[in-house]
Amino acid sequence: MDNEALQRMLDDVFDQALVFHGFVDYMRDYEVVVYRTADQRSGVQPAYMRYLFRYCVEARCQTTVPSKVWQESLDDRLIDYETGVALDGFIWGVKWQNLYPGATVVAESTSADA
Repeated sequence: MDNEALQRMLDDVFDQALVFHGFVDYMRDYEVVVYRTADQRSGVQPAYMRYLFRYCVEARCQTTVPSKVWQESLDDRLIDYETGVALDGFIWGVKWQNLYPGATVVAESTSADA
């Protein structure tokens, strides 16, 4: 798959729910799982989308949660929805994040070249 096709696929899940990402258990490939939703009137059914980046030498992700919100969200009770729902701060226990501002393919990479 070329970089343009990959970027189009990533654009298709822009602002959807990231439910898992990380290196797989054998540590060579990187997996991203997204729950794609749509207005029911569109006829597009919600679906889990799995992306497997084979031979992945590096993956970078960055949170868009502002530093002030991070400071308010350090309480371990926030990692479980039931114990965090009544607290102030970001409830990590919802177990998903918006893919915003989205994913970007880095076409030229000295890390990958190395």
